Parts: sequence; structure tokens; C-alpha cells
Amino acid sequence: MPDEVNIDELLELDTDEERARKLQGILRSCGNSTEDFVRELLLKLRGLQKQQALQQPSPDEQELQDHA
Repeated sequence: MPDEVNIDELLELDTDEERARKLQGILRSCGNSTEDFVRELLLKLRGLQKQQALQQPSPDEQELQDHA
């Protein structure tokens, strides 16, 4: 069983079928049935968009801006 699933990677896929295949591949080592989990996760993913990396200045950059 994996420790985590990268949601952004799933969101990059075009269809629920592709996402389901990816999830089933990740969860293949799980001894329990994963169908319900995959179905519920796909429903929740429908309203999400991939997050862009937050562009926050590093503490050093912020300090330079504060002194400018």
C-alpha cells in the first residue's frame, strides 16, 4: 500500500478512465477491494484543478525587499 497518491499527477490525466487505471496500478498491492475507494476519489477529483507552485519569496529575498 503506498504512503501517498500524487493528486496533481492524477489531475494531469485527461479522463476518469486513465485516472482509474493509474490508481488501480498504485493500489494493486492492497489486499482489500479498491473499487469503492477509486470511485469516490474520482468523484472528488472532478471539482479540483492542478495547483500551481506557490511563488513566495524566500526569507532572504523578503529581507532584501524589506530593506529596499
